[in-house]
Amino acid sequence: MANGNLVSFSARFSGKIGERTVDMNGVDLFEVVDEKIVEVWLFSEDQAAEDEFWGNKFY
Repeated sequence: MANGNLVSFSARFSGKIGERTVDMNGVDLFEVVDEKIVEVWLFSEDQAAEDEFWGNKFY
């Protein structure tokens, strides 16, 4: 889907690091200026689970 300079699409991603795994849906949002991606926002369906997978704890 596009709206002006913003383009979004649904994504499914998975990965494995040692014994940790992740498999979930998300939405990626790109800002495009002069045919170049200038900014990216990534949204996952379960941010806490994704943070745990990557080893990031922000709480």
